[in-house]
This record gives sequence, structure tokens and C-alpha cells, in this order.
Amino acid sequence: MSIKKFVTIIYFIILIAGALLGYFVTRFKENILTDGLGRKLYDSPKFLKYIWNDDYWAGFYWLMFDMIYLFGGIYFLVFVLWKDKK
Repeated sequence: MSIKKFVTIIYFIILIAGALLGYFVTRFKENILTDGLGRKLYDSPKFLKYIWNDDYWAGFYWLMFDMIYLFGGIYFLVFVLWKDKK
């Protein structure tokens, strides 16, 4: 296996783990609801409950960070790491 494939696999695992922990894992400890990355979750605004139907969220800025983290990482894998050199 080449080093490029190995780095790609490790980087993709880190991307998916971060996205899953940040988006799908919740913990309730000491009367505080947090996501898998330790960020405190708040009640969703009413207009967002109509769109996403989520009861809790970490905040709009964390959501934007998570989306940039995930899709930016995928972009990096596809267009930077695996770009054909001519």
C-alpha cells in the first residue's frame, strides 16, 4: 500500500469520526447535555425545528464549522491529495 493511500484512509477516518461525534453523539453529564466533542447543546430555535426537526443543537457557528470541516476535508482528499499531476 502506498503512503498516499494510507494517509487518505487515516484522514478519512478522522473526518468521519469527527463528524459523527459532533453531529450524532450526545452525552448527559452533571445536568449538562453535550455533543460527542464536548460542546454544550442548547434548545433549537423554533424556526429551525420546522426545518431540521432537532430538539438540541450546538449553535449555528458550530454547525457551520462542522460542515466546513467535513466537506472541506472531502474537498482536500479529492482535489488536492488525489489530483492527477500532468
